[in-house]
Amino acid sequence: MFAGKRALLEAAGLEPDADAETLVALTEWEDEPGERARQAIDRAGWALGVALSGAVNLLDVDDIVLGGEFGPLADLLRPRIEQELRQRVLAARWSRFRVRETSIRLSPATTGGALRALRAWWTSRSAGCPRPPEGQPRPGVDWCAERQGLRRRGPAAQSRCMTSML
Repeated sequence: MFAGKRALLEAAGLEPDADAETLVALTEWEDEPGERARQAIDRAGWALGVALSGAVNLLDVDDIVLGGEFGPLADLLRPRIEQELRQRVLAARWSRFRVRETSIRLSPATTGGALRALRAWWTSRSAGCPRPPEGQPRPGVDWCAERQGLRRRGPAAQSRCMTSML
């Protein structure tokens, strides 16, 4: 039971370096290669549905976002994934599952890793920056810098204050 790119393309009769758009186009053919591609998509949807059912049972989520290699295939995979979710999720009777394609075309793992590193760097720079009083709107960098006496020390010192406004 595999639903990775290589297994999916192999099952569809495509080369391992083929892209998702080629697979989508192949599913529209009415001949044997088209049928093989549709069966590969169905099998991948089944495998993803089985795996996601376990995650949904454990984490109780109802919004599933397909990204990476599966993003362009979301419309083709969705019916079978949702069928498996309805059959395998314990709370399916009371749940509404939403399987959709990510709106971000970049690699989610790479983007998430970069944002995490950036946040850690940014947070380390904000140590000691005062928060605005409770109930007050978030002030600008100048307010924070002025509160710390950093107003005349330049942008590097003021950047420490920006994190408190995020």
